[in-house]
Amino acid sequence: MTIKARLNNLKSSLLDILFPKKCLGCRENGAYLCSKCISSIPIATKSQSENVYALYSYTDERIKKAIWLLKYKYNKKIGDELAFLLYSKLICKSVDEFEFPENSQIMLVPIPLSKKRMRERGFNQSEILAKEIVKNGEVLRFILKTDMLTRSKDGPHQTSIQNRAERIKNIEGSFTVTNKPNIEGKCIILIDDVTTTGATLVEGISTLKEAGARKVVGVALAH
Repeated sequence: MTIKARLNNLKSSLLDILFPKKCLGCRENGAYLCSKCISSIPIATKSQSENVYALYSYTDERIKKAIWLLKYKYNKKIGDELAFLLYSKLICKSVDEFEFPENSQIMLVPIPLSKKRMRERGFNQSEILAKEIVKNGEVLRFILKTDMLTRSKDGPHQTSIQNRAERIKNIEGSFTVTNKPNIEGKCIILIDDVTTTGATLVEGISTLKEAGARKVVGVALAH
């Protein structure tokens, strides 16, 4: 974790002390997303991209705000809550659909940021989600790997591009496998916070498959 991320973490902790958690939807005390609001958040529509899955619809303002606070304010506690939802309501329930071999160990690989964006932000929000999912997951089945994939090209941010074809073109060749021998034959879940067209996750999946991974799926909190 960078110094910037540590300072953001300290700031988040102090804010939690001064301003206790309130639901981003109904303002009830105790959690950033209470159980009542969680039950009313719309589920994401099915992705157009093969092997790409998302949990919630990004049109929901509660989810949008929660991800914004994680992504730009380093609110780690929101990240913990979101990761638990992603694990318990999507990953845990969809392992059969993912078609991983029974009892196989699964690598969780967060979508990497470019070096420039990592310096600017100080942390990777997808890595925060992945770390917490490992804590929630079955003992020994999930393992976090942050050294398998790097961002080798730093083009325009995907959110600045509206056209799906242009997003796909923009992300092509953006990832490089850094530890190919440890990827061959492995089962992998790529983790991202938001997927719009699925282009980023699809490119990551393709890169890992070309390196010899046995099965790769992409999972995002929202779509």
